[in-house]
Amino acid sequence: MTLGTTYKWVYLSAGYQYIKDAIISFSGAYSEDDPTIALINMINAPDYDKIFASLVLSPTMGLWSPQNKRIVCNKKT
Repeated sequence: MTLGTTYKWVYLSAGYQYIKDAIISFSGAYSEDDPTIALINMINAPDYDKIFASLVLSPTMGLWSPQNKRIVCNKKT
């Protein structure tokens, strides 16, 4: 679920997502003797909640239109 709003040159959005049965890539040392070699596996991640927010500022000054973005994400298991 994501909610967003815009006022003039300010855009704000916030959302929540429940992640279930995710499959992620995981890397670890291939062996303890030589930890410089990595082994990458796909593993099942535990279920978690994801909360995020985004703020975008994009004022227009003549022909110039700079943008400033800030994104915050928080994951809880």
